[in-house]
Amino acid sequence: MPKLPTFENLGEWLNPPDVQDAVIAYMDQLAAPALLRELYRPLGLRRTSVNRVLQRLHNKGIVRRWKIPADTRLPVKHAQGRRLGEGMRKCYLYQLNNQVEL
Repeated sequence: MPKLPTFENLGEWLNPPDVQDAVIAYMDQLAAPALLRELYRPLGLRRTSVNRVLQRLHNKGIVRRWKIPADTRLPVKHAQGRRLGEGMRKCYLYQLNNQVEL
Protein backbone atom coordinates (compact mmCIF):
# COMPACT_ATOMS: atom_id res chain seq x y z
CA MET A 1 0.00 0.00 0.00
CA PRO A 2 1.54 3.36 -1.01
CA LYS A 3 2.15 5.86 1.75
CA LEU A 4 0.56 9.29 1.47
CA PRO A 5 2.72 12.35 2.07
CA THR A 6 2.49 13.70 5.61
CA PHE A 7 0.53 16.82 4.66
CA GLU A 8 -2.22 14.73 3.05
CA ASN A 9 -2.58 12.60 6.18
CA LEU A 10 -3.13 15.67 8.37
CA GLY A 11 -6.30 16.78 6.57
CA GLU A 12 -8.34 19.36 8.48
CA TRP A 13 -5.83 19.60 11.31
CA LEU A 14 -3.33 21.30 9.01
CA ASN A 15 -5.91 23.66 7.53
CA PRO A 16 -8.62 24.39 10.08
CA PRO A 17 -11.83 25.62 8.42
CA ASP A 18 -12.22 28.46 10.92
CA VAL A 19 -9.05 30.12 9.55
CA GLN A 20 -10.39 29.94 6.00
CA ASP A 21 -13.78 31.30 7.08
CA ALA A 22 -12.14 34.20 8.96
CA VAL A 23 -9.92 35.10 5.99
CA ILE A 24 -12.80 35.03 3.49
CA ALA A 25 -15.06 37.10 5.78
CA TYR A 26 -12.34 39.71 6.36
CA MET A 27 -11.49 39.95 2.65
CA ASP A 28 -15.20 40.36 1.86
CA GLN A 29 -15.38 43.14 4.46
CA LEU A 30 -12.31 44.91 2.99
CA ALA A 31 -13.59 44.74 -0.60
CA ALA A 32 -10.15 45.81 -1.83
CA PRO A 33 -6.88 44.06 -2.69
CA ALA A 34 -4.69 43.41 0.35
CA LEU A 35 -1.21 42.16 1.13
CA LEU A 36 -0.66 39.09 3.26
CA ARG A 37 0.38 41.14 6.29
CA GLU A 38 -2.77 43.28 5.95
CA LEU A 39 -4.79 40.10 6.40
CA TYR A 40 -3.06 38.11 9.13
CA ARG A 41 -2.18 40.96 11.52
CA PRO A 42 -5.72 42.34 12.10
CA LEU A 43 -7.12 38.81 12.34
CA GLY A 44 -4.49 37.72 14.86
CA LEU A 45 -3.75 34.52 12.92
CA ARG A 46 -0.43 32.91 12.07
CA ARG A 47 1.15 34.13 8.83
CA THR A 48 1.83 30.61 7.59
CA SER A 49 -1.80 29.54 8.10
CA VAL A 50 -3.19 32.55 6.26
CA ASN A 51 -0.66 32.15 3.46
CA ARG A 52 -1.62 28.47 3.06
CA VAL A 53 -5.33 29.36 2.97
CA LEU A 54 -4.76 32.11 0.38
CA GLN A 55 -2.73 29.77 -1.82
CA ARG A 56 -5.48 27.14 -1.73
CA LEU A 57 -8.18 29.72 -2.45
CA HIS A 58 -6.09 31.04 -5.35
CA ASN A 59 -5.72 27.51 -6.77
CA LYS A 60 -9.50 27.04 -6.55
CA GLY A 61 -10.16 30.37 -8.31
CA ILE A 62 -11.86 32.04 -5.35
CA VAL A 63 -9.06 34.57 -4.81
CA ARG A 64 -7.19 36.55 -7.46
CA ARG A 65 -3.48 37.21 -6.94
CA TRP A 66 -1.20 39.83 -8.49
CA LYS A 67 2.57 39.94 -8.07
CA ILE A 68 3.78 43.44 -7.33
CA PRO A 69 7.38 44.66 -7.66
CA ALA A 70 9.20 44.94 -4.36
CA ASP A 71 12.89 45.77 -4.12
CA THR A 72 14.04 45.39 -0.55
CA ARG A 73 17.35 45.06 1.16
CA LEU A 74 17.32 41.62 2.68
CA PRO A 75 20.31 40.18 4.49
CA VAL A 76 21.61 37.69 1.94
CA LYS A 77 24.83 35.83 2.58
CA HIS A 78 26.74 33.81 0.01
CA ALA A 79 24.37 34.50 -2.88
CA GLN A 80 25.90 33.91 -6.29
CA GLY A 81 26.16 37.07 -8.39
CA ARG A 82 24.74 39.40 -5.75
CA ARG A 83 26.30 41.85 -3.41
CA LEU A 84 25.87 41.50 0.34
CA GLY A 85 22.55 43.00 1.44
CA GLU A 86 20.70 42.73 -1.87
CA GLY A 87 17.69 40.51 -2.23
CA MET A 88 14.25 40.22 -3.76
CA ARG A 89 11.01 39.62 -1.94
CA LYS A 90 7.86 38.23 -3.51
CA CYS A 91 4.86 40.41 -2.70
CA TYR A 92 1.35 39.53 -3.79
CA LEU A 93 -1.94 41.38 -3.64
CA TYR A 94 -4.96 39.19 -2.93
CA GLN A 95 -8.60 39.96 -3.68
CA LEU A 96 -11.77 37.89 -3.64
CA ASN A 97 -12.92 37.04 -7.13
CA ASN A 98 -16.23 38.86 -7.62
CA GLN A 99 -17.48 36.20 -10.07
CA VAL A 100 -17.50 33.45 -7.42
CA GLU A 101 -20.49 32.96 -5.13
CA LEU A 102 -19.49 32.44 -1.51
